[in-house]
Amino acid sequence: MSAESKAPVRVDVWSDIACPWCAIGTVRLDAAIAEVSSREDAPAFDVRYHAYLLDPDAAPTDLTHAEDLARRKGLSLEQVTQMHEHVRQSAAGDGIAFDFDAVKPASTRKGHELIALAAERGRQREAVRALHDAYFVHGRRVDDLDTLVDIGTGLGLGLQAGEIRDALETGALETRVDIDLDEARRLGVQGVPFYVFDAKYAFSGAQQAEQIVRVIDHVAAEASHERD
Repeated sequence: MSAESKAPVRVDVWSDIACPWCAIGTVRLDAAIAEVSSREDAPAFDVRYHAYLLDPDAAPTDLTHAEDLARRKGLSLEQVTQMHEHVRQSAAGDGIAFDFDAVKPASTRKGHELIALAAERGRQREAVRALHDAYFVHGRRVDDLDTLVDIGTGLGLGLQAGEIRDALETGALETRVDIDLDEARRLGVQGVPFYVFDAKYAFSGAQQAEQIVRVIDHVAAEASHERD
């Protein structure tokens, strides 16, 4: 059976822009898909990202990322610094240069609306990666409309800056985010990244690419067996 005649492997991912492990997980998922896709007669993939808010009440603050996390989690700054270093090293292993000192804590809801808009234009993955980089690498404010419009114009959406701004200002995309959040609650998602493969197999956490490949192989083998 040719790759074209196979049903694609669907991957649903719940993640948040302000989640460092989600950024790492996105890179690892991409690597796993690239590895599988390099094989002869590989399946296609249908990857869909869904919104999740680690801090639904996030608001503009002058606190640093470390101070904000310490406040929300009841941790000491020393504990947060140690956590940041662990995550920074993990990210570096996947080619991501996190700069936690530059991160500006903010609500990510509008950023998720931009991701929803990008999904309509076939550029969702690019939007997810761009927003993670904006937040964790470049220290940009992902609750700032001008920033989001600037990011959106760089995604190749086929939209003018004014059209992107209108979509974000009117609230037309809010329902898309709410649907994702409602589905996360229905599934009992307690943390992200959270992955569901072919609506059957789920796991959470930024697993290594090799582990994701094993899950994909299992899902693809089962789908082939069902067709036979």
